Amino acid sequence: MTQRLFDFSALFPRWAEPVIRIPKGTAVRDYNNGGRQVKTAGVPEEIMAIVAQLSEADLRTDAGGMYRRDDRKIYVQTPIVLKLDDHVQHKGTTYRIMSAADYSERAGFGRYIMRHSAAGEVDPYA
Repeated sequence: MTQRLFDFSALFPRWAEPVIRIPKGTAVRDYNNGGRQVKTAGVPEEIMAIVAQLSEADLRTDAGGMYRRDDRKIYVQTPIVLKLDDHVQHKGTTYRIMSAADYSERAGFGRYIMRHSAAGEVDPYA
């Protein structure tokens, strides 16, 4: 087992708050029903996470200027792992996971960038 270089475990109980994670749904072919596509939405679950605004450096160094000021960073402590295209609801706003940085081996957390999703833009199967 690799020893962690940094210990951020004390920050999570102090700054983490509940958010709702909605995993990306799945779509499978039902060959017993003529090959029709059957979609299933992900099951929402409450997790604890630290949600923060993007810094000026995050916005400045982003290739192509993809992120906006209403997008956010989210930090989750391992073993929780978010996947690209998962959705997260925080304080009534829904976000979509756009990028991930895994620091679990050395620091025990993952950092993700979430894009603000406009009303009606959320597809639970996306």
